[in-house]
Amino acid sequence: IEEEILSMIQTRDEGTTSETMGSLKLSVTFKMDRKVDANGVQEVWNMLPPLVQEAFIWKPDLVLRHARAIESANPEAYKILAQFITVKPARPSVKVEQKQEEE
Repeated sequence: IEEEILSMIQTRDEGTTSETMGSLKLSVTFKMDRKVDANGVQEVWNMLPPLVQEAFIWKPDLVLRHARAIESANPEAYKILAQFITVKPARPSVKVEQKQEEE
């Protein structure tokens, strides 16, 4: 159903689009996932202007090939690793609500 709703709504890169269809108001929120090339940033960190440096925060990130290797080679160690990881796909959210009657 969501795919059908998405085909009826004007898409955009980010933000929310709302349309009224009959007695329903449809709202779709579009998002973009952004991933930082941490290795690339680290290589040039000292050359970046402070203003650009302020756009980054440093946090732990997953090295997927190592995580997969641990998962297949050592399931017990992977259980420890897995408690710190959340995996989910990013997708548009769809909201359908009853249109308010005009007075």
